[in-house]
Amino acid sequence: MTSASGGAPVGAGFTAVDYAIFITMLAASLGIGVYSAIRSRGQESAQNYLLGNRAMPPIPVVFSVVGSFISSGSLLGNPTEVYFHGTQVVVNQVGIFLGFIVIHQLILPTFYRLRLVSVNQYLVLRYKSSTIHKMGTLCQVGYHLFYMGVILYGPALTLATATGLAPSASVVLMGLVCTFYMTVVSNYQNNNEEGVKKHDSETKMQ
Repeated sequence: MTSASGGAPVGAGFTAVDYAIFITMLAASLGIGVYSAIRSRGQESAQNYLLGNRAMPPIPVVFSVVGSFISSGSLLGNPTEVYFHGTQVVVNQVGIFLGFIVIHQLILPTFYRLRLVSVNQYLVLRYKSSTIHKMGTLCQVGYHLFYMGVILYGPALTLATATGLAPSASVVLMGLVCTFYMTVVSNYQNNNEEGVKKHDSETKMQ
């Protein structure tokens, strides 16, 4: 419902219940990562944690990939694109589908056989050049700097519209949550990997 003058929506803004749900969602996002990291401490290496010991069933893998692939840009941008310009954006899915076939048939089998985690590892094995490795890393960092800016700005505008919270404050809030999540999880997993290596070396000595 809008005001008589056609301005901002009447009663826009979060209530106490809305804020409680929002805070619970952020806490749950943090809690899942922290709980998983603490629960597996001293039991798993970083690779096992990131790759599910290469033995995960297909369904959880599908949900994980879909959750990673669908971003705020897709959720907010695609409906807007269809609203203003029609359904021609669907043509993009044809190229994406063909790209998935190439990845499934050519790239993933190669990575799986070589037991690689990232493209950067492949660059090292293929070209044996630290310069190419660094160039690949810099390209990834530059790409994600721009990408994350766009992905954070979309939800920030949405929150600003719904709550009155400044977009800059929303960006900082979500950035802190993500940074904390990744820092804690990475720290625990690094400790796990060091612990596993130490345990293996002690076992070999015995």
